[in-house]
Amino acid sequence: MEVRNIEDIRARLVESRELIGEALAATNTREMAEHAVAAQATEAGLRILLDDFLTNPFALYDSHLVRADLEPARNALGDAIVAGEAVALGVDLSTMRARVEEFQAQTEQAIGSIAAVFGLGDV
Repeated sequence: MEVRNIEDIRARLVESRELIGEALAATNTREMAEHAVAAQATEAGLRILLDDFLTNPFALYDSHLVRADLEPARNALGDAIVAGEAVALGVDLSTMRARVEEFQAQTEQAIGSIAAVFGLGDV
């Protein structure tokens, strides 16, 4: 995988974490939903990158990465995206905040998995 793509992965992981932090800091449901949706979109874009990497027949050639390591990381990201979808279903600030916290927990798990696969260290 090109260095540019790895840096793009790192940037998206950081951006998602920051957007979720902004969602948690929001003082109204509109702002909370906007930040959560933005984080979810960032993660969806990242999942496309990971899917492309998995479907490219040459992506794993001459690479230390193995499909068996990358697929669980991609699946963890999918779980985070699903958790992000639930945020907008909250009816008030407290239920939405609880859903953002679940989204954050799922995202942190995905970030850890992806960072480990690509050797990104602490993201």
